[in-house]
Amino acid sequence: MKYDVVVVGGGLLGLFAALEALETGDRAAIVEKDTLCSGSCSKSTGVVTRQLVLRADIAFVDRSISIIESLEKRLGEVYLKRRGVLTINAVGRVLRRLEMIYRSSGVSYKLLDPYEIRSMWGALRVG
Repeated sequence: MKYDVVVVGGGLLGLFAALEALETGDRAAIVEKDTLCSGSCSKSTGVVTRQLVLRADIAFVDRSISIIESLEKRLGEVYLKRRGVLTINAVGRVLRRLEMIYRSSGVSYKLLDPYEIRSMWGALRVG
C-alpha cells in the first residue's frame, strides 16, 4: 500500500498529525510499537507542569481542541472535558507576561486570590 505521509509514533501528536493529513486528502499511516496512546499520553492526565507559557503552546492546544471538537461533532461522541489550566506562583513580571500572552491569544483566564485558592483546594498552603 502507498502512503503520502507516514507518522512515527501513535501518541496524541502522531494521531493529530495523521488526522491533519487525512483531512487534506493525503493517505496516512501510523507506525507505533505499542497500543495507540499507551505511552506518555496515557500517563499525562492531571499532571502539574509548566506549559501554556508560549504562544506556540497555546496555538497548539487551541488547534488540538478544535480537532477534537470537530471529531465530536462528526461522530456524535464526547471526548473532551474542559477543565482549564492552573498556573501556580506566577508573580510580578511572569504574571504580567502570562496575562499579556493569554489576552493576545484569546485565552480566557481568571486570577484567583489566596482566599479563593484556599476555598477550592484546601490542601494547598497559601500565603
